[in-house]
Amino acid sequence: MKEVERLAGDQVNVWIKSALGKLQSEYRTDVLKFGEKYRIQYPREWEKVKGKWDELFAEADITYDVDINIDNFGSSGRKR
Repeated sequence: MKEVERLAGDQVNVWIKSALGKLQSEYRTDVLKFGEKYRIQYPREWEKVKGKWDELFAEADITYDVDINIDNFGSSGRKR
């Protein structure tokens, strides 16, 4: 089970890295609303950067952790 969790976590990491990379390099816009969270947590700093947030987002080094825990492993659906 731990191996499946690790493999699933690895795949989710690949998907997140790809999606963030595309958002930052191709679209260069914060559609995930990181800026909104920043505005709420750091209102004074937000006032200084809000006009150039998408540019800052495009250059930001975003770190994240993926932790997959599988509680039940099997098939679902109706029985035949």
